[in-house]
Formats: sequence, structure tokens, C-alpha cells
Amino acid sequence: MAPSVNLKSNCNVDYPGMRVLPIRICSAFCILCGIASVSTQTAALAIFLETFDRHYVNFPSDFIGPGIWGGVFDVTAGCLGVAVTYLRRKTL
Repeated sequence: MAPSVNLKSNCNVDYPGMRVLPIRICSAFCILCGIASVSTQTAALAIFLETFDRHYVNFPSDFIGPGIWGGVFDVTAGCLGVAVTYLRRKTL
């Protein structure tokens, strides 16, 4: 008979080899890059639509996609990186 394993006990483990500060710095940099990407793409989209008076835009998501969606993914990844440093478990 296999021994029963209590998965809820001892979930939060202190990893002495895991440095928290570099992970937080990289995650903050990822968040800043994501915010810069979203703001740059939004400004470029506003300038493009104002300059060309919306005549050349057939499918607006082509202009929104790369910068804004990429920036949202960067911000999400940075937030998850910061959350991992505060809530460290064996599974992570």
C-alpha cells in the first residue's frame, strides 16, 4: 500500500539558492518594457490615424496588434514574475 502524501503541508519552502532580487529586477524591467510598448504603439496608431485621415486603414487590428498585444503579454509576464517571488512553492 502506497503511503499517503499530504500535499498541503510544507508547501511554502525557503529556497536558499533562489535569489529574489534579480527576479524582481528582471520582472520590473519586463513590466516597464511592456508599458513602453503599449504607449509607443498607441501613440503611433494615433499619429497614423490622424495623418492619413483613416483612408488607408482597411483592418485596424493590423496596426493595433504587435505593440499593444505584445506589451500586454510583457506586463503579464512581469507581474507573474513578481508574484512568484512573493509566493514560492515547491511546484514553482
